[in-house]
Amino acid sequence: MVVGRAYLAERGAFDPWIQLALGWQYVTSSTPDTGDCVDHRNLSAGLGFGFEWYVSPQLRIGQSTTAAFFAGLFSECEDVARVAGEPPHAGVPPVGIGFFNSLTGTFVIGGSDR
Repeated sequence: MVVGRAYLAERGAFDPWIQLALGWQYVTSSTPDTGDCVDHRNLSAGLGFGFEWYVSPQLRIGQSTTAAFFAGLFSECEDVARVAGEPPHAGVPPVGIGFFNSLTGTFVIGGSDR
C-alpha cells in the first residue's frame, strides 16, 4: 500500500493532515464452522484525516480517522474448487467500506523541525 499525506499547518503546536492510500491486497481465509476456503483479491483505497499535537520537540500525540474502500474478486481456494466443481460465487465482485479511528503517539529521534 502506498500512502501520501499532506500536512496543513506550517507552524504551531497543532498540525492537521489529510491522506490518501492506494494498494492491492490478497487474503486467503476459511470459516471455522465449515472450513470453506475463500481467496480475496482487492484493490483498496483509503481517505483519511487526522491531527497531531506537538507536546515536545520529540513527542507528538494525535487522532486519525480513515475510510477504507475496496473492490475486487473472491473465489473458492483451488483445492476446494477442484473437488466441488465451479464455486457458486466465483468471480463475484465484493465491494465494501470500513471506518477506522485510532489514537497515535509518535516519538521522534533526532529532533524536530518545530
